[in-house]
Amino acid sequence: MQIWHYHPATGELLGAGTADADPMEPGRYAIPAHATGLEPPAGEAGKAPVFVDEAWTSVADHRGETWWDAKGNPITVQWLGDPAASELSPEKPETPISVPQAVTRRQLLLALMGAGIITGEEALASAKTGEAPAAVATVFDSLTEPDRTSAYITWASMLVAERANPLVVMLAASQGMDSAAVDDFFRTAAGL
Repeated sequence: MQIWHYHPATGELLGAGTADADPMEPGRYAIPAHATGLEPPAGEAGKAPVFVDEAWTSVADHRGETWWDAKGNPITVQWLGDPAASELSPEKPETPISVPQAVTRRQLLLALMGAGIITGEEALASAKTGEAPAAVATVFDSLTEPDRTSAYITWASMLVAERANPLVVMLAASQGMDSAAVDDFFRTAAGL
């Protein structure tokens, strides 16, 4: 009698065999543990036959494939079943480019110049003397005292421009930049 062996833990089909005749009962066969006389289903691509609850079923088989976790780490599948049930994806997720929380004064001036917000001459003057370029001065001049003077002093002494600095937020708003545009500006300034 033909039998099929399956893995004791996973139930996966291991192979076919022949049952020995039962010496104690003529006409019966001795089927060993982890084997069955039930024929498994025909093989399907990407599936493995598994014996569960006294019946064969087909289970997804992605062993050897590389899937990706939410952080973009590659995972080589080594188990039967759908890897998506383990929160894995067959496609590598796009890793968002991080947003720098600060850029140097030099990076800021070059990015402002590159965006056409200030001229090269203004960028050079600001780098040398701390003078606020015209587009920046226009925004600062709209403030009331003592905020106006504070803004000019901050600009002149600024070594880094922090993404969350209220002056940065105000300057971005004056250019019609939303939060996503400011993020892109900071990525560009940082060379990302």
